[in-house]
Amino acid sequence: MKIIYKKKVSIIFMSIFLFSMFFGFGANIFLNSGKIAYNETQLNDNQLKTSQIEKEDIKIAIYNEPNITQPSYSGFSALTNNYTGLTTLLLNNGYDYIELTTNEIYNHKLVTADFDVFIMVDNLPRENITDFVKEFWLGGGSILSFDSALSYLMYAGILIPESEGDENYGTYWAYTNSFTHNISIRHPATKEYEVGDIYTLTKSSNARVTWSSITGTTFEDDLIKLTNVENNNDFASGVALDPTEKGGKVVQLPGTVEEIDSTFEDIILDSIQWLCPRPKARILFDLSHYPYYGIDSWDSEYTTFANRYSIWRDNLVDRSYCVDKLYPSVEGNFTLENLQDYDILVVLWPDVNYTSSEITIVQNWINNGGSLLVLGDRVANERNQRLNSLISNSDISFDPAPSGSNTITFFNTNHPITEACSQLTGASVGELITASPAVNIAGNDASTIMAASQKLGKGRIVVMADINIMDNPYINTDDNLQFGINSINWLSACEARVLIYVVDHSNPDPNDNIYRGPVSKALNLLGEPFYISFEQSYFNLSLGKYKWDLVVIDNTQNSLTGLYYEELIEYIENGGKLILSTWEYYSLPPTPLWEYIGFKYENSISLPPTLNLWSTSHPIFNNPIDFDSIKIETSTDYYGTDASNLTIYENATAIAGLSTSSQNTSCSLILGANGKAIVNGFLLTEYSDDTDDSTYPDSLEIWLNEIYYLLPTVSQGIPGYNMVIFTGLIGLLIGIISIFIYKKRLKH
Repeated sequence: MKIIYKKKVSIIFMSIFLFSMFFGFGANIFLNSGKIAYNETQLNDNQLKTSQIEKEDIKIAIYNEPNITQPSYSGFSALTNNYTGLTTLLLNNGYDYIELTTNEIYNHKLVTADFDVFIMVDNLPRENITDFVKEFWLGGGSILSFDSALSYLMYAGILIPESEGDENYGTYWAYTNSFTHNISIRHPATKEYEVGDIYTLTKSSNARVTWSSITGTTFEDDLIKLTNVENNNDFASGVALDPTEKGGKVVQLPGTVEEIDSTFEDIILDSIQWLCPRPKARILFDLSHYPYYGIDSWDSEYTTFANRYSIWRDNLVDRSYCVDKLYPSVEGNFTLENLQDYDILVVLWPDVNYTSSEITIVQNWINNGGSLLVLGDRVANERNQRLNSLISNSDISFDPAPSGSNTITFFNTNHPITEACSQLTGASVGELITASPAVNIAGNDASTIMAASQKLGKGRIVVMADINIMDNPYINTDDNLQFGINSINWLSACEARVLIYVVDHSNPDPNDNIYRGPVSKALNLLGEPFYISFEQSYFNLSLGKYKWDLVVIDNTQNSLTGLYYEELIEYIENGGKLILSTWEYYSLPPTPLWEYIGFKYENSISLPPTLNLWSTSHPIFNNPIDFDSIKIETSTDYYGTDASNLTIYENATAIAGLSTSSQNTSCSLILGANGKAIVNGFLLTEYSDDTDDSTYPDSLEIWLNEIYYLLPTVSQGIPGYNMVIFTGLIGLLIGIISIFIYKKRLKH
């Protein structure tokens, strides 16, 4: 009886525990399921740091090659492949890693979806994998290399493209004898140091870049000297690459890392954080079914013609996408495991049939939120038929008897992909057969269609009847590149909550800069999918066509006279949030939107003013970035109107302004529309200085905080709280039944 009693008590206490867990945690989740009020927000210190949102789950691969003989392309390197100090440092700081061998890289295990940072530790890729390591970098993966690995960076043309094919020892780099090195610049990779600080190595002979030799090279403006040999500014012992033309980030450091001096540790750890890609989306290009075209020259084994999409790939990576290739595998090609980490799958003219299982997996993957880009062609052959089988669940197919021409001039202006496109030129352009609900995008005319799209479940597909629009010989013709970028932008946003309109006057290629600007970077840091637009008519189109939780307008160039102001008011009234930064508060006639948000224009300021923080405790200045200074200023001056003096109404609150103390006029940062909108009276993107000395520009940090503040977030409750609630209910039910049975048995 005592044993039974103890069991019953245990059941009762378990029931009480589950009951408490449900009503404690579960109810808290229900009460806080919306955006947490700012004074109740509790940040996880392990996820959000003061100078950036740091990532804990960085996926690191370390190259393990015991063969330390020099590969044929290197004649001066001295290799070690000893990295015990590095692995100890990583593990002690919460980073896991995987060692990759030459054979594993040869078998295509090094991909950006599986690894963020590839580390070469005073070793060199063997001859049979040099292309595959470069492929990882070209796809947006990052490289951290030490000492003699610099030889490969030069040979592969990664650090200096002009060096490709030759390690160029003595021209661009050499070894130097020095244990001590100076910090050359304040940078995210050196943020724990001050300029001039010394760090010490455990080995004197180390590879370094001859800094004066990079003058005139392709990446001259993208290379950063992090550290230099003590007392010699021309010997750059640590360099960083943040490329604007192709490839991912790179950090090259001295030292062999079998032992690491404590003064050298922070630069390694901070480099890993800076290197970690934050992609807008991940793209998988299928080589497993032997397509007609490949991306790079070394794709020739799997394609009829190689080196056809490298320019397109490079432009996508430059716009913060990551691109991998799917190679044939005996383990399966279109499998759930292969597709699950990607947002977009690109297929074209395959020479191998898709199996029924593969077709089902791809279609299910699309229904669950994946996006598919299909590139076919004019010739009515088995290749087009295979593509038709893959998209058999859609209302789009390839016409077996096309009649169109190679010049595309018809564009459906009600489709976002046609933004800034007026003509495309292809080769052997085919024709599509479409039916509703598929949407025609472009063609020779309204009835001769070469591009169409359709929403399937949670996902999207785009089908084009030409494989040449984005290939290397044609991509820079007419609006071909724009069309290729727009297609990926739209496909990557099928579940996006954020719409942004960005026009930046500071870059000669605004379409490129909007993807690399602070708004896009802030959203990528937050891991938040978004759709980007740069023409007002297309912004208006997307505003009305899709559902958004947040709209951001960052306008430093264009007139806003074509903006749909009434629609923006309706959007906010229906629960949407808005962040606004523009130079044009003054030139518009009084608009109901300004009044609805809660401000009016007073006068313009021609030079960038100092931004005084009136409420430093407000989360916009603290979450996730914590500003230590009470003033934010910039030396930049791009525009004739750099800020506006704004006065607020009763439905708005100002937390920063032109004066040193809070008031209703001279307002620069306004919370309006009863907390649903943020108005920046100054051109926020222009504030590229770093007044809080975080090594990140103020513009990025403020955009990050404003977006984080307004964007509805998941409650800080228990992950998987639905299961907690379910478990609580079941536990409560079991407890009640147990008590009932127990009492019934006591009566007997």
